[in-house]
Amino acid sequence: WIGNAGGFKEDLVEEYAFDDDPEEGPFYAIGKWASTAEYLGSEAADCKVLLKYSAAGVNLVLASKPDSVGEVEILQDGKALSDSQKTKDTVFRDGRSLVRVDKARMYSLVDNHDFATHTLELRFQPGIAAFAFTFTSCVSGEGA
Repeated sequence: WIGNAGGFKEDLVEEYAFDDDPEEGPFYAIGKWASTAEYLGSEAADCKVLLKYSAAGVNLVLASKPDSVGEVEILQDGKALSDSQKTKDTVFRDGRSLVRVDKARMYSLVDNHDFATHTLELRFQPGIAAFAFTFTSCVSGEGA
């Protein structure tokens, strides 16, 4: 659920603001977003989502506009992901950690390998829709 003051503005294009420390649980939108009951769609270059979570990993269902590719930059605790936190969907470029959104599907954003509390900042290019977060709470051991 969205934690911004004023809540979710369904079926509107709205400028969301948030400049506090996020609470664990809700996500917080920043920037100009279009919304439906199913997703938030980034409308400008400064769109961000903040999420404080406790888990081993985070996934997000994302989609880009038809016939286009976009990127979402991932920062955890204010920094780009490390090589040990990357996922099969993570790419690194110019010191930044990114996911390349080329079709509608679930993208694996971060894999910390251990359960812990972190804050994600996701920076969206225009034209990318965010649908639903999922979390992993533990990782099976090799050969288990």
